[in-house]
Amino acid sequence: MTSNPFSQHSRLLRQHRRQGSKPFKKPPKWFYPVAIEIKYKLFLLSFVKRLEKHTKRILFNALPAIIADANMLQRVDAWGDELENVMENISVSFDNEMTDDALQSFMKAITQRANAWNTTQFHNLVNTVMGVDHYAYEPWLTAHMKSFVLENVGLVKKLKEETFQNINQIVQSGIRGGDSYRSITKEIMGTDLEPGQFSKTKDRARLIARDQIGKFNGELTSIRQKSIGVSEYYWRTASDDRVRDSHDALNGMLCKWDDSSVYSDDDGETWKSRTSEMFDGDPGDDFQCRCWAEAKFTEPVNEEETE
Repeated sequence: MTSNPFSQHSRLLRQHRRQGSKPFKKPPKWFYPVAIEIKYKLFLLSFVKRLEKHTKRILFNALPAIIADANMLQRVDAWGDELENVMENISVSFDNEMTDDALQSFMKAITQRANAWNTTQFHNLVNTVMGVDHYAYEPWLTAHMKSFVLENVGLVKKLKEETFQNINQIVQSGIRGGDSYRSITKEIMGTDLEPGQFSKTKDRARLIARDQIGKFNGELTSIRQKSIGVSEYYWRTASDDRVRDSHDALNGMLCKWDDSSVYSDDDGETWKSRTSEMFDGDPGDDFQCRCWAEAKFTEPVNEEETE
């Protein structure tokens, strides 16, 4: 996926030597792209708000008649057909407002911003540690970004489909159980004390934004660090009360990019298998992970390493 890490590492070392071979500096913090996550989250919440708007406009206006038909024994099958048509109308109406092209366009833009953020962090890392500017051809990047776009378009479409399926189920079971219009719409919209379907959808939207931006940032970090010969990193957490115990147990430990099942607590002298209390993976792999990898740079012990 990446260009030869040994050749890139050697080139960086030669550049570093031409700068006077000063000792490597401590890597700077690799900042999490909070602003990009927020932008993605706001888009998804707006997406859900539009789902809510079309549901209220179409379903809630048609629901009294559907309930009335369901109470007419001589039309026992009609209300199910009516509800199916209403749900289809909601989907079509929403799709006319939020087109596939619009969704694709947003995903491409957010992916480009996340990559630009990660690229800046990477360049800052190399420049701070080695005192050189590093710009490399990344032939893997286009395909990687395209894959992320497709995956996230799929996640958002699935969010819509699952929301409509759940709403349909709420209405179906409510009508069969003899529930009132107020009871059914209350279960869909929720109250201050009891969340409804759209509250649950919004929670899911927030999770998608945090999880996907964190994963993509972690993937790019891993690829780019390995591309310059960095094989080990120190696990760093976000250092707040949201950090999971399984991640906090790894904080400050030296880890390997090519083997996430081990760690070192003595700076690489010995390696141990991760315990059951430790996460088995790299920063960003776990859902909603905000941890980051502090690259471990190895300074050349003699000039032959720079040749």
